[in-house]
Amino acid sequence: MGNRFFIKKYFFNCFSVILCSIVIFSVLFSGCIEEKKEPVAEMGDSVSIELVGKFENGTVFNNTAGGNTISFVIGSETQIEGLEEQIIGMKLNETKDFTLRLKYFDNKVRQYPKEFVEQSGIENIKEGDSVIMSTNRGYQTGIIKAVYENGSVDIDLNDPLAGKDLNFNVRLVELTKNETVENDETKKE
Repeated sequence: MGNRFFIKKYFFNCFSVILCSIVIFSVLFSGCIEEKKEPVAEMGDSVSIELVGKFENGTVFNNTAGGNTISFVIGSETQIEGLEEQIIGMKLNETKDFTLRLKYFDNKVRQYPKEFVEQSGIENIKEGDSVIMSTNRGYQTGIIKAVYENGSVDIDLNDPLAGKDLNFNVRLVELTKNETVENDETKKE
C-alpha cells in the first residue's frame, strides 16, 4: 500500500509540474508569436468590388457580379456617397449588405434662360425630359422640372437615384494596401 501511495503521489507531482510548465510557457511566450492578421480595407487602399444594387422593390439598377468589378481608392470620393465608407473594415472576399439613401439637394435645381435652351439645340422640351449638360464637373444628366412661357427651364441636376433607398450587396474581390513609404529626409525632421 505504501508503494501505491508513493506512485500516485509521484505521478500527481509530475502531472502538476508539466501542467504548470505549460501555463508558464504559454504566458511567457504568448506575446512572442505573432498572429498573421488578415488585412482589412482602410482609407487610401485600392479596392475592387463586385456590386449588386437594387431599389426597395427589388429591381436591379446595377450588377457587376461575375467579373465586372468596380475599382477605386477609398477616400477618392469617386463613388456614390456612402459607398466607400461601407467598404472600410471589409476583408478580402467578404460580402456585405447595406442600404444607402442619396441626398437630394434643392440647390441643384436651377433655372436656365431661353438663350441656354436655344444654344443647346433642345427643341420641343417638356417636363420630365432628360438632358445632358456640360458642366465644370464633366457631363451631367438633368431632368426638366418646369418649362416657362418665356422659354426658360428649371433643370434638376441631382443624381437620378437621389432620395431613394438603395440596397447593396458588395463583395471585396481585390485589396491593395496603401503602403506609405517615408524617405530619409522626412525621417530626419
